[in-house]
Amino acid sequence: MLEYAGSQRAGLQRNRGDRAALAGVLRSLDWLLILGVAGLVAVGLWAISGVTRFDVTGNPDYYLKRQIVYVCVGAVALVIGLVIDPDIYRRYWRPIFFGTVGLIAVVLLIGRAARGSTRWIDVGFFTFQPSEFGKLLFVLAIAGYIAERARSATDPSVTVRVLGYGVIPILLVFLQPDLGTALVYGAALSAMLFISGTPWRQLAVLGSLAVLLVSVVLWIGPAMGVNFLHGYQKSRLTCFVHPQKC
Repeated sequence: MLEYAGSQRAGLQRNRGDRAALAGVLRSLDWLLILGVAGLVAVGLWAISGVTRFDVTGNPDYYLKRQIVYVCVGAVALVIGLVIDPDIYRRYWRPIFFGTVGLIAVVLLIGRAARGSTRWIDVGFFTFQPSEFGKLLFVLAIAGYIAERARSATDPSVTVRVLGYGVIPILLVFLQPDLGTALVYGAALSAMLFISGTPWRQLAVLGSLAVLLVSVVLWIGPAMGVNFLHGYQKSRLTCFVHPQKC
């Protein structure tokens, strides 16, 4: 009886500890961000419902139902991500990074081409775009590397290494070619350098190099007869400057 009472008290204490841990996770969430994402998802579902209503004869909700399934899968992935200790990402950033890079590189070898780009991998029952999953994994891997060197985050050598790691998947995605996703990777890399406390002097140098690179790609290179981008890619970037030409 005493043994039973003791095990019962231990079980109650574990339950209280589990509830406290769950409450701590819920309190730590950025609910404003989650509500914002939920709002965007809802607007997206509403848009898909209207735009694709007449795409499949006899089944006006075909694409809406597919997207709802993806939303549910994403919600489950969010819950799983919340219960994983963030320190795991720091400890295993290398497998995450090189696995992501490897998967993106495989696309160039065996990926399925569509509309002039090779971005998809077909595994028979499922087709997916590795660079889309890579957006999250890329951030986790680079963040893990930076966190591992938090005490020397302001060291220029750390910044250079972060850039070196970041440029690899960016170039692979650009070669697919997928300029939009490559720019997303670049923006994520810039944001992580800023948030990690990279000194303003280093950020200024990187910003100057970025401006020089854009100038070479959009103006200097074409003026010399060297085109780094396809016509439609260049139009996407220059439409902001010359909207009347788009």
